[in-house]
Amino acid sequence: MKIEKLSAWAELISSVAIVVTLVYLTIQVRQNTAALNAQSRQSVLASAQTEILATLDHPEVPRAITKPGPLTAEDNIKLDAFLGMAMRSREFSWLQYRSGLIDGDQWQTEKTVLGVILSTPRTRLWWNKLGRNQFSKVFASFVDNQIKAPPIEDAWTAVTDWSDQ
Repeated sequence: MKIEKLSAWAELISSVAIVVTLVYLTIQVRQNTAALNAQSRQSVLASAQTEILATLDHPEVPRAITKPGPLTAEDNIKLDAFLGMAMRSREFSWLQYRSGLIDGDQWQTEKTVLGVILSTPRTRLWWNKLGRNQFSKVFASFVDNQIKAPPIEDAWTAVTDWSDQ
């Protein structure tokens, strides 16, 4: 009888230990997921800040987006680098969103920025001639679907002359 009682108690203790372990692991997974989400949001923010700093250091880049007429070779190189950096940031956000690491609100903001980046005839020309080839086919197809609307220049014009409006 003693062995049967000990066996029953051991089973009960074992079951409780399993439940406690599962609760602990659930808490750990939730904390890890929250940390990954925070890290992804931080990376998205850091990319946006890098873009802002780039335009502070090189204001000729946003001006080149709406500048009439042909650009110099130097302007083309700078604009290509800036657009590549900006679109790489959107691709990262897109991948993070698809993985569930950033939420829908954050992704909507990034999608809006993507639309602004490619909202002018010049930036769309860049996308069609150079940009698309720098990204995966899946992301390029996603971008193509996002920019089906006719290009507009209001967003970039507002950046370059907002104080005069």
